[in-house]
Amino acid sequence: MRVAGAQPWAGLRVRPRGRIALALVVALVAGACGLASASWADPIDPLVERLEGYFHGVDITLDPLYTKNPPEIVRLSSVSQLLGYCDLRAAGHPIDPSEIVSRADFLVDQIDLVTSGTAMDGMLAAALLGAFEATGDTTYRNQASVIVDRLLHTDRTKLTLNWGLMSAMALAKHYELTGDSATLDKTRQIILDLSHDQNLDGSFPHFCLGSKDVHYTSWISMELITIRRAIHDALIDQILEKIAVFMRSRVCENGVTRYSDRCPDRPDCWLHYYSRATGCALDYDTRGWTNELGYTALLFDHFHESRCDSVIAVLDRLSSAGRFPDKWDFFPAPDDPIYTWASSDPSVLRASVVFWSLASIMRDRAVRVALKDGGRAWLPAEGTSDHLGGSVPQGARFAVRSIRRTGWMTVDSLVVANADMNEVCRAAGRMASLAGDDLPGERSLEATCEESSPAPAPVPRVLAFDFRVAPNPAHREVGLVIELPGSTLLELAIFDMAGRRVREWSKVWYPEGNHRITWNLRDDHGARVRPGAYFVSLGAQKRVTRKFLVGP
Repeated sequence: MRVAGAQPWAGLRVRPRGRIALALVVALVAGACGLASASWADPIDPLVERLEGYFHGVDITLDPLYTKNPPEIVRLSSVSQLLGYCDLRAAGHPIDPSEIVSRADFLVDQIDLVTSGTAMDGMLAAALLGAFEATGDTTYRNQASVIVDRLLHTDRTKLTLNWGLMSAMALAKHYELTGDSATLDKTRQIILDLSHDQNLDGSFPHFCLGSKDVHYTSWISMELITIRRAIHDALIDQILEKIAVFMRSRVCENGVTRYSDRCPDRPDCWLHYYSRATGCALDYDTRGWTNELGYTALLFDHFHESRCDSVIAVLDRLSSAGRFPDKWDFFPAPDDPIYTWASSDPSVLRASVVFWSLASIMRDRAVRVALKDGGRAWLPAEGTSDHLGGSVPQGARFAVRSIRRTGWMTVDSLVVANADMNEVCRAAGRMASLAGDDLPGERSLEATCEESSPAPAPVPRVLAFDFRVAPNPAHREVGLVIELPGSTLLELAIFDMAGRRVREWSKVWYPEGNHRITWNLRDDHGARVRPGAYFVSLGAQKRVTRKFLVGP
């Protein structure tokens, strides 16, 4: 489908068609989650069918981030849908070719708008390569090759964690289709670098090394499973096995994820497993994204585990005529940077990524059945090594431009800017994993496993604190020395005498103790402020303001 106009993707809709025959012979898919039964009905089939019906009437411009970040919106909607349809085709399901062609044409026609120039474009390239494989249209391959070539020449420091794996999806697919050794080598380098960032318990951070994040650990598993179809590397299996150990500890038998546990030796203490609470203060609340359930189901299905069915059952309960909310649990507070993104209900973004994960499960099941019927599985490559761990960032100083001026979330903005994650996270400060009563309102471990109703969102404590400004007047920089009687969420802003906000920082969790924040006397645009009187305002629910002078 070709679309034009000031908002070129505004009219992107997939034309209706008859219901596709989503079911193969029941025996072909009855091996789901390690269970086989001639009469067993796969719960994924009706879910996928409802999702397809939903896509035929949705407009991606309905998402609240549409006007802020077109590449992100398209990546999580049209690109994910295209990847899902390519997986359905690979699974042997008869699909209308227009489902692939209309989306691929749209992406090619609007390539300048839907590319970001970052590692995240790897998903787009992978989708276009899948469309080329499905249709033979070299237009898709040629456009994807432009992105692949850029990724080949991207410095490895910009290809970390899930951002690097998005690139690896394209590089691995390109290798599968062309046999180009350069893309294989680059993919393996990304996988090796990823292994260094895996925590000892199998989890991964979102950004700050050493933190733990359930959502992004499960997403990384989906990326790895996708890459694994195209290349043979034993290190992928090693990483996935460790992820599975971690995710089994986080997902109950009923399919419900728990993001916190009580400390074993302190009843008033909690262990948290989302990065904002476990060492990455500049991150947002990653708990409860609906698409996480799709990633988790794919991981458990990969290991033939019956828990996969439980997770899919949770997804099924959340679905309404093929639609999904953004969050199934832990809805963020209005002042969370993720709030706007998490307030769309229903969400075409969430539905699109869930669709892709379910189609991916169906693809892998079809392959497993084919192997059982006489196919030959590939053998892992020899000689890969296993390296785990990573430094845990410490420190207290933090200064990063507010995300309100960009469509990317804070951590994505830092990746796009090629910021040094160790340096940034040290500067941001680290909230201890044993958070004590810093995040009240969590459910107990037993209650979380028994029910899936959401708990109240945690709120920061109101603390009485003070700080001093020095030097005053300031000529090159000014320091704020803060004394905190306990950990809390702080927001810092600088105002001029007319009340105009000249500099603003994102909210950050600070642990108990003394901290120093340094301002270089430059505004949000990087220009040095004029000499004169200014006010610094620091706080969260309770604010403290101090006046100081900036000299010539």
